Amino acid sequence: MSLHQAVLANEVLEHLNIKENRNYIDVTFGQGGHSRLILQANGPEGKVLGIDWNPEAFEGAGSLKKDFPKRLTVKYGNFADLDELMKTEKRKNWDGILADLGWSMDEIKSSGRGLSFQIDEPLNMVYGNVESENAWDLVNKAPFEKLLMIFRDYGEERWAHRIATRIVEQRRLAKIDTTKQLADLVANSIPKRFHSHHIHPATRVFQALRIAVNHELENLERFLPQAKKYLKSGGRLVVISFHSLEDRIVKQAFRQWMKDGEGKVVTKKPVIAGAEELEKNRASRSAKLRVWEKG
Repeated sequence: MSLHQAVLANEVLEHLNIKENRNYIDVTFGQGGHSRLILQANGPEGKVLGIDWNPEAFEGAGSLKKDFPKRLTVKYGNFADLDELMKTEKRKNWDGILADLGWSMDEIKSSGRGLSFQIDEPLNMVYGNVESENAWDLVNKAPFEKLLMIFRDYGEERWAHRIATRIVEQRRLAKIDTTKQLADLVANSIPKRFHSHHIHPATRVFQALRIAVNHELENLERFLPQAKKYLKSGGRLVVISFHSLEDRIVKQAFRQWMKDGEGKVVTKKPVIAGAEELEKNRASRSAKLRVWEKG
């Protein structure tokens, strides 16, 4: 697995307000890109707790533990269950918490879970140990109205009605079992003159199904108020979102907390990638970073 390029790396370090010997939580450890940067900046005694709900995410943790002995702890779990995960932690107050809601291309392409339309795999899309309908269940069993809602609301797909209709028609004839079958069906549902030159026609549908299968929006809503509790006064919560619905949830939560007098919004507008990063890392083009500081 290649090393994932940490998005908005400099901005994360700046807005987490990293200082020597301070302690931070990376609730989306992934391949450890952001955690490595934090550990390089908060030495020699600062700690990082890395959390991820993909068991394969900690493949890169071995080298980090070797490079930063006694300073990195990793824990398997979903950030939506932060209260439960923190029960075994002696430290209850932290200087900063980071949540990067993006998916690396390595995770998407090499997961074997049918997350990518570029690889023909069985439809699944489950990340971590999620006990719910997988993508196959939704595509082949969900009512038309539910598919329409998923594609329209989660994918912001202009052709949601047409795509949902075609799926229901097709599955009456034969089950839709693979990513290629679904991607081809979606592409054929959208008139070719409306196909984008920049993204595959099935991009929004796959994104929407992934969000639905993994309860990504619900998990974010559960995580945010929990994270707030584990920050010291002056501690910061930094969230990087890649979808307008995620960004809206974060923005509204931060504004409400400020209204309630619990702290302040540091970023009046989201921080986005600069020209240099955009040129080097296309994944950064949708990234929006927001920061809240506890009072």
